[in-house]
Amino acid sequence: MSTQPKTSPKIVLTFFILCLNLFTYGQNQELDSIKTLVETYKKDDTIRVNLLIDFTKYYTSRDINQNLPLIEEAMQISEKIGYKRGSGISLNALSTYYTLKGELDKALENALQAKELLQTINDHNNLIVTNNNLARIYGANKKHNKALEIHLQNVELIKNRPTSPSKAGYYFYVAKTYQELLKLKEAEEYYKTALKISEKADYSTGVAIAQGSLGNLYNILGNYTEAIKFIKLALDFSIKHGQTSNVAASYFTLADSYSRLNNLNAAIENNSKAIEIYESLNNFRMLKEAYIGQYQYFEKLKQYENANKFLKLHYNMVDTLFSENKVKIIEDLQTKYETEKKEAQILSLSQQASIQALEIKQKNQAIVIGLIVVLFFGTALYFIYQQRTLKKERAQSELEQRFLRSQLNPHFIFNALLAIQNFMIKNNAQSAALYLTKFSKLMRQILESSREEFIAVESEIEMLTNYMDIHKLRLKDTFEYKIDVDKNIDVETDTIPPMFVQPFVENAIEHGIINAKDQGLVEIRFYKEKEYISIEIKDNGGGLVRENATPSEHQPLASTIIRERMALFNKNLKDKIQLILNDIENEKGEIMGTKVELKVPFSYV
Repeated sequence: MSTQPKTSPKIVLTFFILCLNLFTYGQNQELDSIKTLVETYKKDDTIRVNLLIDFTKYYTSRDINQNLPLIEEAMQISEKIGYKRGSGISLNALSTYYTLKGELDKALENALQAKELLQTINDHNNLIVTNNNLARIYGANKKHNKALEIHLQNVELIKNRPTSPSKAGYYFYVAKTYQELLKLKEAEEYYKTALKISEKADYSTGVAIAQGSLGNLYNILGNYTEAIKFIKLALDFSIKHGQTSNVAASYFTLADSYSRLNNLNAAIENNSKAIEIYESLNNFRMLKEAYIGQYQYFEKLKQYENANKFLKLHYNMVDTLFSENKVKIIEDLQTKYETEKKEAQILSLSQQASIQALEIKQKNQAIVIGLIVVLFFGTALYFIYQQRTLKKERAQSELEQRFLRSQLNPHFIFNALLAIQNFMIKNNAQSAALYLTKFSKLMRQILESSREEFIAVESEIEMLTNYMDIHKLRLKDTFEYKIDVDKNIDVETDTIPPMFVQPFVENAIEHGIINAKDQGLVEIRFYKEKEYISIEIKDNGGGLVRENATPSEHQPLASTIIRERMALFNKNLKDKIQLILNDIENEKGEIMGTKVELKVPFSYV
């Protein structure tokens, strides 16, 4: 029997909230339940542990910081009385806390401990919850194969359980993870199982989710008739329940399905409904996609006036989104600079007042002492002035760096969007779906890296690999590429400035191997050289674009921006970024390609 615990203010607050929740269901009966619960709490520490963990769910959507003291108290009680189940659910609650805080390493560590403990006592109910938590953490870390393994463990644990909405949910998780891994047939199987379970459990929301998911999946698989059938069922549910965003998404997807079946009038009709809703919701991201879709449908019908109208709307939306991002970055930096400037002015005025007070107080002292004092404070003021000047220059340099990165990203995205448009018009649906999946992943990588001054070599290589895979698809495998990383480079901890290599790879593809006589080849090599990571980019194309090139010999804008970024970086770097461009010649002096050597200083994570 455990000793009587001292009631803390947090426990009092917890019971007060419980009373309010229970009171909404009836006064007399629930008051008796509360009294019974309070008596049980006084006598049984295991009840107390479960109450503490239950109330973390209340705070999760209100003030997550309140959870940590409750979890720690539950863990202390569980350890004291040897309550293994309590320790397991406390560790899982702690894992959830760290997941929501974004500290995924700590979240994973606690979830694995919880799983190990719950397995020893065969607590399948809480093991399922912990598994689900683990799978979410692996998914957030982009380890989808590991997440799938955990989700499949849960499916095994619930196979013999009665039909319920929650049971359908676990099949949804498996299907969604298979789709992330582009294992589409497996995803279809699990979506269908989730649909059957939802229908059997009379779970209408689950039925609608499964129908919509199957519709999107059939679009990817190229089975557009089945896609339309399921999307319409999901659309009816969304309209009935007033789910405006889902209604728009269904119309947008239906338009795509009809266009694949060459029913362009139906595609335009459904896409128009989607546009109307997106405009009312000010959903600029989806409006951009809907406008370009409408342009493509009218273009196929050879209604060029309407097509041109929606193409203009699309690019106006693109320009608006990029302009808003640029303005926000510049305004934020300007605000920080003005704040620092005002603080420095206040500091300067304060010091000047101190000097004047000191001069008045010491006016009768000897001239020599007065000169020493004036000299001292004059030196201090000069030092402050120098510091302010340096700070201003650093702020300006950072502003220019971010602005150049924001220039580079729209330039690259514009080229990629044109590539996607051409590919989707000319190629089959399944390849187009793969292309779009790779492009969306590349967009996430670019957006994440554009916020950082340095990124891991591993991230840069992953982004380059995805970028070149997209171009291979677009150019129908007319070139190959190789990426070689020296063993002295730790790809996880060694970091380099982002988006320096990609423009030269772009030039190699667009202006190099496109002129190659044989199969194109792009070779990239990373190796360490003293204080630098050197990157060598080689192609077997037609050689360099010269400085005195004619207007037809395009001078790439991205390379110009990279040179400007190099100049800005080099202002503050001891080891300067170096760039060497050379033609590759054979023994006869014939140009066989281009070699770019880029040397960048590196740092450690």
